[in-house]
Amino acid sequence: MQNITINWDSSLPYLMANPQFAEDPIFKELSRFDRTQDKRYFDRWCWTLMFSLHPDSMYNNLPKEERLKKAEELYNDGAELYKSSSIEKDTMLLKVKDYLLTILFTPEERNLRILIDKLDERNAFLENTPYILTNAQLVDTIMLNTSKIHTEIGKVKQLILNGNVKEAKGGSTKSMADSGGFDEVYDEA
Repeated sequence: MQNITINWDSSLPYLMANPQFAEDPIFKELSRFDRTQDKRYFDRWCWTLMFSLHPDSMYNNLPKEERLKKAEELYNDGAELYKSSSIEKDTMLLKVKDYLLTILFTPEERNLRILIDKLDERNAFLENTPYILTNAQLVDTIMLNTSKIHTEIGKVKQLILNGNVKEAKGGSTKSMADSGGFDEVYDEA
């Protein structure tokens, strides 16, 4: 995973803070839904998506629902376009979200994020479910299987650590500079 967003200053318009997205067709398509002259809703959409998805976000360690809620509270400002939902706009927002997840995370990192989000959902369910005779067996089973999820999360984290050394995103081979191959060549000389 590489840091794609350079500037986290959300007081700036998103594309001014992060010009690397200015010519991206996905972002151009999303911006057409914002009819305001200063593209303020487009900026809020982009900041919300980045603050709720990017691994370097200040909200990354919050559970999924809290992370989304916090990002929306801070960066949407009750935008009218969010209130007036259209199928086309909603589809485009999902398309941008999927695109960002693809460029920000390797498949293993996306899998890890899903596991952690599901663990948060499981914890919320257990917290809100009373322990009574009719559901005691279900609650016990869920609690016992939680350690299996923690084990799986550990395996995926290890896979990510090992995978980052051997393989670049998209399954390609890392260059000699990225993999440290030049260091080995210079050490031999």
